[in-house]
Amino acid sequence: MEVGTMEGGTEGSSEDLGHGAEDGRRGATKHGGGGESGQAISFCGAFLIPGVLPYSLCYAFLKGTKYTFLFWLPTYLNSAMDVSGTRADLLSMLFDVGAIGGAAVVGAASDRLSSRGPLTISLLLSSLPVTWYMQFASLGQLVPLLLVVGAQLGAPANLVAGCISADLGQHQSLHGKQRALATVTGIIDGTGSLGAAAAQYIVGILAPGNGTQAVAGAWSRVFMFLLVCTACSVVCLLPVLRVDFVRAAA
Repeated sequence: MEVGTMEGGTEGSSEDLGHGAEDGRRGATKHGGGGESGQAISFCGAFLIPGVLPYSLCYAFLKGTKYTFLFWLPTYLNSAMDVSGTRADLLSMLFDVGAIGGAAVVGAASDRLSSRGPLTISLLLSSLPVTWYMQFASLGQLVPLLLVVGAQLGAPANLVAGCISADLGQHQSLHGKQRALATVTGIIDGTGSLGAAAAQYIVGILAPGNGTQAVAGAWSRVFMFLLVCTACSVVCLLPVLRVDFVRAAA
């Protein structure tokens, strides 16, 4: 009898503990436990967060430029500079090396600044003369230029897709009442992917046909397109830069 009583008491206690834990989980979910608060923001609501639309449009142009370099560099080296396919692939990796190194350095520097917008715009502007000169550069000159332009374009792209998306997802206008990090990141990255896809289609039209050897101006339309895309990405961020200047002057 005593054993049965003890077992019954143990089962009752276990059930009470189970119900208590379940109620606790429900309460945590209801009130945004686990370090999160509020409800997930709507898609339209995320678009209305200050800075999301400018950075989304900027990333569309920027990702298009970056992916054009990634996908078309081997073709350009092979066609315009008569570099063998294997060597062209190896040389095109210099753009990735520059992007990786630039992202690490610029990311660390941006953490020390109150706003990442001016740094992003500065890097994009500095890439314009380098991109323009690349079409006239010799193969020996192109090696360091690929490292430089990789850092100038890769670092801002990583900033927008990573740090800036995270900053906007926790924007002060939300007052901690809505969760928007994943939605904002998806909007910016998705818009960038659309821009990258459109850019590859356009470059396919502008680039010289297969078998076209190095001729004056054969790839000039492609480089002009890259310059226009980079300039458009800067224009998209001008409203953000204006807000930063007004805030700094206040």
